[in-house]
Amino acid sequence: MELSRQYRQMLYRMSLYQTAKEQQLSVGTLPVLSQYHLTGSFRLFQKEHPEISLALTEVEESEKKRFAMILARESMIDTEHYHFFPIATDRICVMLPADHPLATRQKLSVTALTDQSFLLMHPYTSIYQLCMQIFQNAGIHPSILRTARVESLISAVAVGEGISLFAESNFRLFQHEGVISVPLEESPVLRIGFAYKKAGEYTPAMDCFLHFMADSQKY
Repeated sequence: MELSRQYRQMLYRMSLYQTAKEQQLSVGTLPVLSQYHLTGSFRLFQKEHPEISLALTEVEESEKKRFAMILARESMIDTEHYHFFPIATDRICVMLPADHPLATRQKLSVTALTDQSFLLMHPYTSIYQLCMQIFQNAGIHPSILRTARVESLISAVAVGEGISLFAESNFRLFQHEGVISVPLEESPVLRIGFAYKKAGEYTPAMDCFLHFMADSQKY
């Protein structure tokens, strides 16, 4: 009798786990583990698969080429040379002082922000580059007061220095009583996931890890 497709896949996965014994897996990660609730999944993987030596290294966006696999936003990835395995989504929001006239809106269009002063993340980040693309698409030349790290931006917005655009998950992670987050209408869906080189070796350890991470995000 012909084996069912599901059963064949199960046998294949089991063989991959067996051949993954004593393999090493090095993963570069942007500093996003907490905001996408991935720290627990990494720990559980290490507990359930001691045969795979998993090494995590937090990196800046410019360092992603050092690793066979990296956790990143899809907008950072050259899909001509990398496969992308999505596990989470996000969106761009407007961060405003709690007493700002626009803070009561359910959502905001970038055209409603033309007379605002912006505080954005550093120019080398994918979020900054995405924001600039949104401005360009809308034909807007934003007034950018300065750029900084997320923690500094939130404090500056809270005291009314300006407004900001950044990933909604950042707002949830660094909540501050003096600021409000409002979804941006023009935001594309931001996909977060693991990327690995098309020209590189795809090992059983990598396959085991990716399927585990995908399954863990379902619950």
